[in-house]
Amino acid sequence: GLMRRDNAFDVVIVGAGLVGVSFALMLIKKEPNLSILVLESNKLISTGKTAVTDSDPRGIALSKDSKNIFYTLGLWAALEKSAEPIESIHVSDKGHLGITRLNRSPDDKDPLGYVVEGGLLSESLRKEVAGLAISGAEKILTREINTADHKEMLDKLANKL
Repeated sequence: GLMRRDNAFDVVIVGAGLVGVSFALMLIKKEPNLSILVLESNKLISTGKTAVTDSDPRGIALSKDSKNIFYTLGLWAALEKSAEPIESIHVSDKGHLGITRLNRSPDDKDPLGYVVEGGLLSESLRKEVAGLAISGAEKILTREINTADHKEMLDKLANKL
């Protein structure tokens, strides 16, 4: 079944995408005794007993803070190999006046952020979750759900929030 026998989890996260799985990993690092259930309505790619959503072929822009999160999770070394630094950002709206430009200061030792391959980030997260399942009783459970089939359960979860 979807839930543990006692139907109790310390944390339920809706969405096994990059943010949901990263958040689950951060929680486990900070509070190793938590039991976490991650629910996902899209197709999950399984690695043993764990799963995350399929890889994203796009480039993902990460802020310096996001880079620090992945560093803390122990994932940055793998991501850094193909990460491209963001030295400047240009924001405009076609057909409208005004633009904004952000440039890295020569005094800054770090770039404004980084662009990493979405697939590499997904795979790194998947491996980290799989490693947790191997090293200790499944702390993070990911389950693919059909929202229509589980409407009653999801409504109960929403009412408790």
